[in-house]
Amino acid sequence: MRDAASDCVRVIMSNLSNHGVKLVLPVILNNFKLDASESKEEKKDEWRAKVASLRILGSVGSISPKFVGQYLPKVIPVLIVQHESTNKNVKDAATEALDSIVSTIQNPEISSLSGKILDALVDGSGDKRLDVLEGLIEKNFVHAIDTPSISITMPIISRSLRPSSPSTHKRLACLILATFCEILEDVNGMSGYIEELLELLISVLMGGQSQVRSVAAKAMGAMVRHLSTKNSDLEGLLASLQSKLISNEITSIERSGISSGFAQVLFSKYYQDVDSLYSHVTNILLPVLNTNNMSAHEGVLWVFVYLPTTMSANMYTPLIDPTVPSILRELDLDKQTLTETVIRALRVLISTQEIGLILPSIMDGCKSRCDNTRAHCIELLGDLLYKLAGNIEVVEKAEANISSSLISHTKKEVLSILYFARCDVASAHVRNNALNVWKNIVSNTPRTLRAIMPELTTQIITNLATDDLDGQNTSGRCLAELSSKLGDSILKQVLPLFENNLTKSSDINMHRGVCIGLKDVISNLSKDDIETYLSKLVSISRIALCSEDKVVQKLAAGCFQSLYNQMGTKSLESIVPNLLAQMSNPATHDRAINGLTQILAIRSVSKEILPYIIPRLLSRPLSVENLEVLTSIMAVIGASLHLYLYTLLPSLIEGMRTDDDRTLAAIETSLRCLCKNVENVTVLIGDIVGKCDHDDEFWRLKSVWMLGVLAEERKFA
Repeated sequence: MRDAASDCVRVIMSNLSNHGVKLVLPVILNNFKLDASESKEEKKDEWRAKVASLRILGSVGSISPKFVGQYLPKVIPVLIVQHESTNKNVKDAATEALDSIVSTIQNPEISSLSGKILDALVDGSGDKRLDVLEGLIEKNFVHAIDTPSISITMPIISRSLRPSSPSTHKRLACLILATFCEILEDVNGMSGYIEELLELLISVLMGGQSQVRSVAAKAMGAMVRHLSTKNSDLEGLLASLQSKLISNEITSIERSGISSGFAQVLFSKYYQDVDSLYSHVTNILLPVLNTNNMSAHEGVLWVFVYLPTTMSANMYTPLIDPTVPSILRELDLDKQTLTETVIRALRVLISTQEIGLILPSIMDGCKSRCDNTRAHCIELLGDLLYKLAGNIEVVEKAEANISSSLISHTKKEVLSILYFARCDVASAHVRNNALNVWKNIVSNTPRTLRAIMPELTTQIITNLATDDLDGQNTSGRCLAELSSKLGDSILKQVLPLFENNLTKSSDINMHRGVCIGLKDVISNLSKDDIETYLSKLVSISRIALCSEDKVVQKLAAGCFQSLYNQMGTKSLESIVPNLLAQMSNPATHDRAINGLTQILAIRSVSKEILPYIIPRLLSRPLSVENLEVLTSIMAVIGASLHLYLYTLLPSLIEGMRTDDDRTLAAIETSLRCLCKNVENVTVLIGDIVGKCDHDDEFWRLKSVWMLGVLAEERKFA
């Protein structure tokens, strides 16, 4: 009866259509499920039904390979499981069925490996799978991959992608999968495996070696490119990967792997519509860098590590302008993981793109106010220059190669940035990076500095004009170095610019920067150079001293003190008469007072010129203008004011006999200033008390008045 039933089923199966197979196959597969409600007797005979079903599945493979291929994703796993059965009859029947189905393979390249494939299916050991994988890799496929071929090989590929498989198996499986996707006869033949394959590929991306992750990403990209129109899992893969990419729950290594897959999937999805790809990058990825999620920042940056090599250089070029500045701004965050990823991303661009496309953004980064950004942009600038120089250890040849690759103006601007960075006052990292690059590409520093002087001077002046104190001090330090190395050459370039910026610019930051730079220049010049340019140096100092800005005045006083320390009386003779002359002009009177008081605030200077100035200001008749100047001077010379009491007190008290109210008010203001600012008040008190018994009642009256003024002005001292 069993034999008759078997013959009956075989006849029925040989005449089934595709629809018939679709109806019958679930019934056959159902025989491999153990129903708990079955009786013991039925369970005892269960193996017979399994054997019969296995023979039927084998006959289906040989009779209707075209139809059965669609259902092999469900059949093959069942046959593999049944091959592990402890019942010899079931195991033999499963082996026969597998052999029968393997024989349905139509692809010649895969068919030639049918024996190894069958061994790998029934054995399950890693060595057997490796034999199949290596055999497939060695094949030069010239025929399309039919559905039975896919169904027979996919279990081997899936097993090879499991986390427990060796890296070699994973790498080969990914390469084979990518190849299969490109030459499928019918993409529907892969539909039953896509979900499992994606899960396995994602697990490979999140672990293992970088080379394995790379081929896994390419396999995923190949699936999207060739199969996505037929499968919803692939359509939603990009969004799924992006959610993992910005997650806080994965490590940096896992994020790196996911980002490589994301780059491949992004390109594969939009490779025929690059405008959509550009839009996705600029409108979806870049805005993530504006969020506070540092994990998301890292994920997006990793995408920019892999995307340039995923796309062709020409195709990626339009993304450079919108992406590179955003990538470099991540250096401002000064996070080590982000910094390392930014450097990776930019180095990939340097190796794959035209230098001229990347250079402007990196040069801008070298001028950033963030120490971390400047340091690493200088490092990247060095990478760019080394690429242009070629693999040459001789500095002269490297310099020549760079000169031939960059236009003259760009080269000079780059070198001026490097030299300026060598003088960075805020970061030793910036200085060291710039110095290392400079040594490797510049053979003769003095000659190069003379060649780039206009560009370097422009950069110095620009930084002097900012409100960034570090930038101003760096400019000053740079000028100091240039002065010590070039002397006369730097003065010819810089001094006219300084004077022009003081007289024609209303920018207070520029004025302050000029003073910082001028002081550093003077401090590093030889006495001979200063003497040669003394008139110009004095002129610039005088303009700055007469500024209305207090900070500029103090900085200018520092410049003049440096001049005075070098030249002594010569510097005084060059500036004081001019200031005194300006005080007589109403238009320049106030500015001249500002300049004179700042000079007199320098104690060593005041000792020389006060004996000359004070008698001049006290000449009779006393004028309101001179008294205002005297008051301003006394406000800054408190430490030495007691030395001139013998001249000041008699002249001012006698001057109070005047009938002119304005003059009298000016004298009283001067005396109050005297009482308030004199440091050696004991001498002042002694002089006033000594006048209290004067023969002249007017003197006694004014002396008592002064004691009251002294008490008022010093009560909070």
